[in-house]
Amino acid sequence: VGIALLSLTVGNLFFQLIYKLPFVNLARKRFQKESQPFLRFRTWRSWLAMGLVGSLGALMLTSWLVCLLRGVIPLIYNLGKASFDIRSLLLSNLFKFGMFNQAPILAWPIFLALEVVVWK
Repeated sequence: VGIALLSLTVGNLFFQLIYKLPFVNLARKRFQKESQPFLRFRTWRSWLAMGLVGSLGALMLTSWLVCLLRGVIPLIYNLGKASFDIRSLLLSNLFKFGMFNQAPILAWPIFLALEVVVWK
């Protein structure tokens, strides 16, 4: 602990002395190095577009999660005697929107929870 504290103190003093030099800290403004946000809510249209894209992502994630849960539930129910269907992990399950008709008890609560996250 003593060596770490000593090295932090010496490092702090070193950097403070370096920044006192007249040619080092030329016209450095606060927050100059911070990058601007990539996606900004400039108008209500951008807010709406990002919300709709997020809703599409929530819909796709819901489809994948329902497929995954439908593969895991028999494994849990049979206490490991059943084999896990590895096809439930495929990314093509992102586009199985029929899961809302096949397993609405799983799909709709997950989708609504993700929608709350997206629109917040």
